[in-house]
Amino acid sequence: MKHRKMMVNQALTMAILLAVLTTTASAADWPNWRGPNYNGISDETGLLTSWPKEGPKVLWKASVGMGFSAISVADGKAYAMGNVGKKTDVVYCFDAETGKELWTHKYAQRLDPKYYEGGTLASPTVDGDKVYTISKDGKVFCLDTKGGNEIWNKDLIKELKIERTTWGYSGSPLVLDDLLIINAGRTGLALNKKDGSIVWKNETKPGGYATPVAFTSNGKKCIAMFGFQELLGLEAATGKELWRHPWVTQYDVHAADPIILGDKIFISSGYKHGCALLQIGSDNVSVIWENSEMRNKMNASVV
Repeated sequence: MKHRKMMVNQALTMAILLAVLTTTASAADWPNWRGPNYNGISDETGLLTSWPKEGPKVLWKASVGMGFSAISVADGKAYAMGNVGKKTDVVYCFDAETGKELWTHKYAQRLDPKYYEGGTLASPTVDGDKVYTISKDGKVFCLDTKGGNEIWNKDLIKELKIERTTWGYSGSPLVLDDLLIINAGRTGLALNKKDGSIVWKNETKPGGYATPVAFTSNGKKCIAMFGFQELLGLEAATGKELWRHPWVTQYDVHAADPIILGDKIFISSGYKHGCALLQIGSDNVSVIWENSEMRNKMNASVV
């Protein structure tokens, strides 16, 4: 019960914090999970370092159902996701300044409360005039930001025969050039962001829960994919495996995103496993250090 309450409080705190930080006219966009640089760091200045005695003023609020998705903000719009009625996911678009509901997009999706409250897991990813979402059962949608109209959709389980993870897809979609990269399948998946067609697809066995993270190595765009039982380095354009580092955690829960530190990667997982700092080579990674002092079960660290 304590663990479940911590999860709920964590999700609510994120929603409230983002609402406070992004409802002013001067606020910068936060268009995807962990922000514009995918590292959880805001470049804004002049933020409050302490709350007023009476607390921050509530500008607006809205009920979005059950879920653990973060709020994404771009071009004056706030995007949220939640499960309603235990059988329907809803993507919401609000005016970030006033809270006015601009549009919604609904699709069938079970609540699936497996050892927790259930609901949505991944967060919306905004790219220009489109927003991308994925449900815990692998339903990927590309919607237009103006009215929420569906441009394309892809069912990863039914259409691509990719096996579902125990708790469902929770890594948010990553947009890189014309690719929409998803932690689905043992070693990832890339779709064409314009039409949803498959660019590359590897194994169909279950993958990890973390969001893919882009990095550059030897002048080449790459992806760090925290998968089922390993960390993978992939060539972004082709999905070619460059290296893999074995990392086995109880229940295969790799949910905290890898942290890129120049030519190094930090990874961490819970269940008493711990963390490691790895050195990236051209075709391999090596361990710089490893210990059990930091154990990120779900949330990634911030440098």
